[in-house]
Amino acid sequence: MCDMTGVDFYNHLVPFAASAGLCLSFSLAAQYEIGRFRTTQKLNRRMNVVITGGTKGIGKALAREFLSSGDRVFLASRDSEAVELARKDLAAQTGRGLDSILGASCDVSDYEDVVNLGDEAQRGMGRIDIWINNAGASGSFKSFLDSDAESIRRVVHTNLLGTMHGTKVAMSLFRKQGQGGHVFNMDGAGYDGNATPNYAAYGATKAAITQMNRSLRKEASARVGVHTLSPGMVLTDLLLEGSTAENRKAFNILCEMPETVASNLVPRVRYAAVKGSSGDQVRYLTLRRALGFLVNWHKRNGRFFDRSGDRTYSSEKERLTPARSAERELMTALTALQQRNQIAKTVDRLANLYSMCFIGIYLVLAEIATAQSIY
Repeated sequence: MCDMTGVDFYNHLVPFAASAGLCLSFSLAAQYEIGRFRTTQKLNRRMNVVITGGTKGIGKALAREFLSSGDRVFLASRDSEAVELARKDLAAQTGRGLDSILGASCDVSDYEDVVNLGDEAQRGMGRIDIWINNAGASGSFKSFLDSDAESIRRVVHTNLLGTMHGTKVAMSLFRKQGQGGHVFNMDGAGYDGNATPNYAAYGATKAAITQMNRSLRKEASARVGVHTLSPGMVLTDLLLEGSTAENRKAFNILCEMPETVASNLVPRVRYAAVKGSSGDQVRYLTLRRALGFLVNWHKRNGRFFDRSGDRTYSSEKERLTPARSAERELMTALTALQQRNQIAKTVDRLANLYSMCFIGIYLVLAEIATAQSIY
């Protein structure tokens, strides 16, 4: 087995291939680390975020976390007074100025209202990086036959039409601004097509959103990401709407407070946005976490509701005291320190990988030189 120079590589094929493989594998690993490093660097960039249904519950908690990360938010709600109250609350809780916490009233079931929301958000922030369709309604806990038509209409118009309107407006704005953006649509019970008894309308809307997301990921341009955001069971008015005492006792096991869930989701939402991907499923209540909750049910029982189904937890204002705010600032500082340490570790890994690449190249050249000297 000879090349054009007459060198016989037969006896050197295995070490040559091993050296080349070593060089290639370390080169690929280095490229992967470079990609991670660039993404980590982008996480320091301030983002502009629109959140529908952002004045309470998980929407407000998400806004709080984005603000703590240095981002700007634009809140939307049907009630203009609720928007102003949420802005003041978030400013007090995060120490950010009202110029970083914008908002407007919007009925997401009205397409023109959502168009106006998008225009106002773009005027106020310049560009939009992330749009979260969080506004939702669950309806009363009743069988489909016992549910009134108005309740069904409200659930479908808010959850499904509202998400469609928000997604369409967001994707249009992303295309116009030229640098793309990312829309996150909320899933919920029924997203996987499983039955949701006594919440049939709600489950139907979530299943439809899953199908819509799959279709839009095929339609969206390269710079537009369409993702799923799954908070799981969050202790909000939406979850408690129409619930019974028995429901509420069960909530102790799988539920979490909005701020707990948001602190887990927001860093992952930001990462998905800076990574520039599409189709991410950012999920809090994973199978592993749910199994952990169930195994420790005896420790979680009675956390939020007593045996009669009566509330035992503190209000948002009581939970987010100045002491808690100071604790959150400390956690933010620790997160920044962890990011800097991660960058340092990435640089070290890159240096090691490139060293190994050069060693691999050296071994390949040495094998060729050895073959040439022998033959």
